[in-house]
Amino acid sequence: MRDFFAKLLKSGAGTEVGVIEQVRFLRSDMAIVDGSWTITGMKDANGKPLPVLRDRGCEVVQRKRGRWRFVATREMVVWTPQ
Repeated sequence: MRDFFAKLLKSGAGTEVGVIEQVRFLRSDMAIVDGSWTITGMKDANGKPLPVLRDRGCEVVQRKRGRWRFVATREMVVWTPQ
């Protein structure tokens, strides 16, 4: 996922903003994270602006060797009519 979004954003596809809305710890090294993100400024192959892409997500994350890693993720893209 990281590589996909890095390529997407590097290509000039838009600007991404993510918001962590809630963190619930299952254990000291595992949590459920609810959040959302938005990508704006995307264009199609002809340079025409595309609609804003909104997404909601829920991730299970775990701390291993001092770093938080995704264990599972569920995303839901929310399209806003233009």
